Amino acid sequence: MKASYPVIIRRGATHYIPYSPDFDIATQGTSTANALDMIQDAIEMMGQCYLDCGRQIPSPSPLNAISCKDDEILSTVEVDFSLAEKAAVAG
Repeated sequence: MKASYPVIIRRGATHYIPYSPDFDIATQGTSTANALDMIQDAIEMMGQCYLDCGRQIPSPSPLNAISCKDDEILSTVEVDFSLAEKAAVAG
């Protein structure tokens, strides 16, 4: 399953902090691009954990359902759970 998940990015003291509301996880990056790469990896790992535990991967929230503060950036990351889903079925 490929999906585009919303991400909220805010500037921290020294890093950018991306947050995924659909998975309720955050990480950090040295730039906005790096922050998006880091949250994409985190979402992929969380999705694998969900499948390993027999949980369903959440569907992405629509962008218009996500609210941001004035100092935050709303973006998306493309995630592909296809390999993880195949491994879960085979395992």
